[in-house]
Amino acid sequence: MRSFKHQQRFPHSADHVLKQYCDPRFLASRHGALGHQDVAVLEHSAEGARLRVRLSFMQVTQAGLPAFARRLVKKRTQILQSLEWNHRQRRGRIVIDARGVPMKVEGELRLSDCAGGCVASVAWEVHCPLPLVGPRIESLAQEMMLRMAEQDQAVTARLLAQGAEAAPRPA
Repeated sequence: MRSFKHQQRFPHSADHVLKQYCDPRFLASRHGALGHQDVAVLEHSAEGARLRVRLSFMQVTQAGLPAFARRLVKKRTQILQSLEWNHRQRRGRIVIDARGVPMKVEGELRLSDCAGGCVASVAWEVHCPLPLVGPRIESLAQEMMLRMAEQDQAVTARLLAQGAEAAPRPA
């Protein structure tokens, strides 16, 4: 299993960012802007301080993968993403299921205020149970996730700045 952390900073309060992170329109816009296709909000439910959002989207995944990994991953992969947030604690959990890929991806989410805005932190765990190639696949997944996080930082900052009000409603 490979564990790593990532942080993003935004010039907005943690409460504002969390509100957007839990808005289906914002999430659909964010994933669309990241190049994901067929984005659908499958569930959006709240109970007390807890909120749950489930998304589905298609992601092109083979760019930059070595030959051994391309045999395991389709060119387009359906991703099911589950997010659970506790508003009071500003903490959450993300689970990513890449359909047909023998890998488990989970993360602990945290939003905290800081000078000039907030920090969004994720403590990731990636596990591929395949013998011999599992650690290499975990390493590739980490590299890919960190590259995507840079793009996500820019997209999320732009959407936070302009607001998600003009975003199309998810199907």
